Amino acid sequence: MSIRNLLKPDISIIGSGIIGNSIALSLQRKGFQVQVFDKNQSTGFGTTSYSSGICRMYYSLPVSAKFAWEGYHRFLNWRDSLGLSKKYDVAELNECGAMILKSDISKDFINHTSNIMRQIGVPVQDLDLIETHKKVSKLGMDVYNNYYPLNINDNDFGIPKTRNDLVGSIFMEKSGYVSNPQLAATNLYQAAKQEGVLLTSIPM
Repeated sequence: MSIRNLLKPDISIIGSGIIGNSIALSLQRKGFQVQVFDKNQSTGFGTTSYSSGICRMYYSLPVSAKFAWEGYHRFLNWRDSLGLSKKYDVAELNECGAMILKSDISKDFINHTSNIMRQIGVPVQDLDLIETHKKVSKLGMDVYNNYYPLNINDNDFGIPKTRNDLVGSIFMEKSGYVSNPQLAATNLYQAAKQEGVLLTSIPM
């Protein structure tokens, strides 16, 4: 397709991943004519397609945590928040919770992000080492034997720490992951298309 034949939208967005389609949908609903451009033949086939899809609120900045907290609630009611009918398959949030182990290395970050999350209403549980072990032992993990993060070719790889510096953890039950981020991006485009957004593929 020739660039000259494209419509003249109010706003052009490069990239039809989870972010590009989210912005396109929001702006179209605010009354702008939006056109999305992507080098791929379908939506969500860039970095979104190999995203881990984690939906978490433990960030260093309050604005990031607030943004993620809103996104979490959107994903809880994904179909309704997008206005998609049941004819579409939609991505789902697997609400499994998230845990950060407390150690010498992580304690400063945990204190900082815990304060941020509590300020915006994210439930955060403080667990001691026994409570942490009880929770993760169901997954076959042992918090009493832990290891340094080393490359596999390091001579000390796989050797337990001589001193267990874990003292517990924080657990956020309102967290999880979206198992199919590419489908989530497609859902956003489907909703955006219903509103009049145009997606144009321009092979690079």
